[in-house]
Amino acid sequence: MWRLQEKGGRGFRPEEWAQNFLMNIMMRIVGFFARSFMLIIGFSVLTLTFVSLPFVMILWLALPALVPVLFFGGLIMIL
Repeated sequence: MWRLQEKGGRGFRPEEWAQNFLMNIMMRIVGFFARSFMLIIGFSVLTLTFVSLPFVMILWLALPALVPVLFFGGLIMIL
């Protein structure tokens, strides 16, 4: 990761202080939106997982029964 480095010097320089202050505020705002976006994506994926879980479980239990049906269906098509 990279970080912005503030150059420290002797004395108080109002221009440098204001620049560092504004940069810190902007970076905090960008970080807030980036983390908020990631949280929204994460909760969306979590919700989608819980909503689709019953369908996936039924499909998971039904697919082994489908193997013989497809096998004999293929044999009938060959003959």
